[in-house]
Amino acid sequence: EYETQYLKIHTRNIPFYEKIEKAFENTQACGVRVYRPPHRITEALLPEQFVGEFKVMRTYFSDAVALLSCHAIPITYEGDCDYAAVFGDDALYFENKHKKVILDMSAALLLKEKGIDVGIEDIAEAPSPRFEFFDKEKVLLHGIEAHAKFVAPALKDGACVKSRYDTGSVASFEYKNFLVLNFDAFSVNEGCTLYCSYGRGKQIHEFLGNPYPSICGYADLYSICAKRDNKHIVLFQNLSLDPIFDFDITLPKPCKRMKLLGAKGKIKGNKIHITTEFGAQSTFLLE
Repeated sequence: EYETQYLKIHTRNIPFYEKIEKAFENTQACGVRVYRPPHRITEALLPEQFVGEFKVMRTYFSDAVALLSCHAIPITYEGDCDYAAVFGDDALYFENKHKKVILDMSAALLLKEKGIDVGIEDIAEAPSPRFEFFDKEKVLLHGIEAHAKFVAPALKDGACVKSRYDTGSVASFEYKNFLVLNFDAFSVNEGCTLYCSYGRGKQIHEFLGNPYPSICGYADLYSICAKRDNKHIVLFQNLSLDPIFDFDITLPKPCKRMKLLGAKGKIKGNKIHITTEFGAQSTFLLE
């Protein structure tokens, strides 16, 4: 009886929740496929030296999810998807049947050992970097722990470097259907700027090519995507403490009609320009 505001807000929002639930009825989840096998600890390739209880507990949750979710990229854990993200020893379960795949370096090296060509000829040891340089952006790398692992890969012909570290090493590259990020996800902090930077978000969105309605350039924006009758239904959640405004949703293709719940916007070709402010910790739905 003391704290009543939570109950009041929840009660006020019940009609909104019911509309969201109805919108997702009889839909199929879609997004970037994240490989996450059962029996996580039993099958895990853990370091010989104990790295602490927190690090071991982190293996229950995919580092690929941490990367994708902070850039408003929808995720799914099953199905025949055109897009995938594989980090660490989840590569042991990878099936090379996707159009585009995002890898961390440890996953890339495991796939190389399995005989899958990921564009790496050889590797050498490399120091921890302080900066990552994208085409037009310099990112200060913070949150990298002392035991973080980095390498200097020698790339095959056809590999395209997408960013570099201040150490001179390749930081990320594209090769065939792969985008390889040069860090071992298990050895770095999932909240560090190797994951969460505007440069990384733009890079991933451009690599995937907007197969789902997407918003790029905002931190801590989360999306859930599903399909029904070949149409996308997307729930966007602003998990940041800052509002966003005057922004666009980029669509896979132009549309003539759409429905927004919790926001207002205008269609401009393959974009929807949102004209209302999207407040902190708020949600809106696109159909």
